[in-house]
Amino acid sequence: MSDAQRDELEAAARNHDYRIRGVAYRAIAQFRYRQKLELLRRGLEDESAAARGSALIALTALSADHPGDVNAYRA
Repeated sequence: MSDAQRDELEAAARNHDYRIRGVAYRAIAQFRYRQKLELLRRGLEDESAAARGSALIALTALSADHPGDVNAYRA
């Protein structure tokens, strides 16, 4: 993934439209880069239930390969 694509995905995750944020959080699960977990953390704290749900789905998909990352988010 290029830097431009990462920037575009991060911008989508910060968009004011919850639908765009939801799509962005689902897309994050498909990419591997350092900011991924930070973006998902923000997604889990999002004001929109749709965006939070999408971030949770992405984090769940990530848990198969990286269970330690999921455990870090448990309360």
